[in-house]
Amino acid sequence: IYTLSLHDALPISIYVNNRFTFTLIWRIIIIVKDKKRPRARGNAAEPVPQQISRPWHESKGAYTMLNANSEFVNRYPITAAAINQIADQAAAIRDAVAGPHYKPETVRRYLETLMDRVAFYRAEIAAGRIPKVCITSGNSKIGNTLNVSLASVASCIRLDITGRAAFIPPCITKCYDLNASIMRPCVLDARARNYALALYAPEEYFKQIRERLQRARRARKAFRWHVGGEILNAAYFTSMVEIAREFPGWTFWTYTKQYATVNEYIRTHGGSRKAAIPSNLSVMFSIWEPLELVNPYGMPTFEFVPAGSSPKHKAMRCPGNCNVCIEKGIGCPAGRAVYNGEHGNGIRPNK
Repeated sequence: IYTLSLHDALPISIYVNNRFTFTLIWRIIIIVKDKKRPRARGNAAEPVPQQISRPWHESKGAYTMLNANSEFVNRYPITAAAINQIADQAAAIRDAVAGPHYKPETVRRYLETLMDRVAFYRAEIAAGRIPKVCITSGNSKIGNTLNVSLASVASCIRLDITGRAAFIPPCITKCYDLNASIMRPCVLDARARNYALALYAPEEYFKQIRERLQRARRARKAFRWHVGGEILNAAYFTSMVEIAREFPGWTFWTYTKQYATVNEYIRTHGGSRKAAIPSNLSVMFSIWEPLELVNPYGMPTFEFVPAGSSPKHKAMRCPGNCNVCIEKGIGCPAGRAVYNGEHGNGIRPNK
């Protein structure tokens, strides 16, 4: 037995050759490295450090590198006002919908912690220290599939020009990826890093994704956008489409509730799903009541079906493991309509 002491932490006994040991040592290394880094001064009320730039509403020109021609939504980090709105919405959903939900206070603490990390990475980017995009190689549900994620909830809402939330998805109190970020600080940090890069250095963000795809040496060439998080805006979605065209041998898929972003892209790029979206990119419109589905171009759907209900659209039941659909060429990766129940049901590896 070895005993480690970390500043004000309690002594920790570690048993060697244990899976828990590796996780514990890895987290200690992250904590030590983080303590040595210069901290950016930022919080939820002022997500962008003052010594780097004025607040976004006072200096919009500093952020035009993301997408100068798109709408204002999700071009900036969420504000304190938006966090308050999200917490209030979470409380309203808990009161109106039965079943387990995240507490509003939990959602608020998560967002405040997240934005502190985003402010830190914003400072790193401004100083020329570009962080590395976190691209993971899969998990028990999606199998051996490369995937990239953004910050859940924060990347899913839409802000108006005043910094208030104009759209808050109804799934925020049941988001399975939010649970991963709350329980695992390393996941939250990775999501914050990717989110900051996508906001402040999008060219570098997509460049690193392209490089990872080029380096990949694997039989299964599959890539999942956003295990957690959402399509940020029109420019972000345009880059997703461009990458799919550049790598025709890969299968890409994603789920989104940002119907307007995808519909507008199709309208301005040929007016049909077949003309605008490459065949190797499956964009699944996520259906979650009471959100109204707007699908004029017949995009494939993934429907959330509450317990005791039946799907309203003709679809196959999610088998619970993406390996099944990838290997058989069906389901989400193939752009076929799918439905599933509560997040977590069927999200276990097949026995």
